[in-house]
Amino acid sequence: MGAPEATTPPRGNSSMRGRVGRLHACWKAMKEFVWGLTCLDLYREALREKRKYQDVLNLVLLGEFLGVPLMNSTITLRLLPHLFPQLKDWRQRQLTEQDITDQLPDAHLH
Repeated sequence: MGAPEATTPPRGNSSMRGRVGRLHACWKAMKEFVWGLTCLDLYREALREKRKYQDVLNLVLLGEFLGVPLMNSTITLRLLPHLFPQLKDWRQRQLTEQDITDQLPDAHLH
């Protein structure tokens, strides 16, 4: 009974890892491409709708601060810490000049 011999990994192991890594990267790229092809418009539309609802909520809060009684004051005060960081972005978005063609994404005006 002799000492156990150390086994060395096969030499082709590193090239196998490289191939698997490239296949994994290719698979990931294909998944992202198919997702973009099928779901990107829905995702962008959902983000636009979310922004619209946030804008309405910010408008209600601004009206409450100006004295227009739209919601209960205690609810407004509870929502304020959560929405305060978004008010700066909302103000910039509302003050930017917008073109009517921005609302018509499928119209070709050539």
